[in-house]
Amino acid sequence: MTSQESAPNLTVQAEDPLEGLLLEDKSQFKTCSQIGFYRRQKLLHPDQSPYLAQLDTLKTENGIATLNIIHQRTKVPLQLQVIAVEGNIVRLKIKELSPLKPRYEVPDVLVKEPTTERFNILLQETETVVLEHPSGTSKVHINSQPFSIMVTQEDKALFGINSQGFLYFEHLRLPPEKRYKISG
Repeated sequence: MTSQESAPNLTVQAEDPLEGLLLEDKSQFKTCSQIGFYRRQKLLHPDQSPYLAQLDTLKTENGIATLNIIHQRTKVPLQLQVIAVEGNIVRLKIKELSPLKPRYEVPDVLVKEPTTERFNILLQETETVVLEHPSGTSKVHINSQPFSIMVTQEDKALFGINSQGFLYFEHLRLPPEKRYKISG
């Protein structure tokens, strides 16, 4: 084909998979103010975390350091697990200490459970705990009030959790009709 010749005129028709799915009636959708989780999340203010780490509950067993966290207003206790994983990896998990029912955990996320190692407790005071990864280069700094975690490597901050006080863990609740007993 020379530069003077034009390419054949092709017409491609494709069906729009979203056609017909757009609804004009927006009343069928909830607004943010109608969603309880959103309303509760909006109550948080910077640097005013409602969580308190109960550092006196710190236990280390089978390579896992656990301690309790409590929401100071609702008094719902949570459990923090800090896990030293082989390869200088730190894994953190937060779950309810006494849930109404077990939370769903996605199966097969990991091919196998990672090999854990034992943390060394470098510092344990009333307001701060410092755990050292067995490799010696990573540390986990846990502050009691406000609850926050900072992971450092060779004394440089890698990441923080709740450093601005916006952590919000939605605990399981009874459905509204079972929450309040209606007398009549």
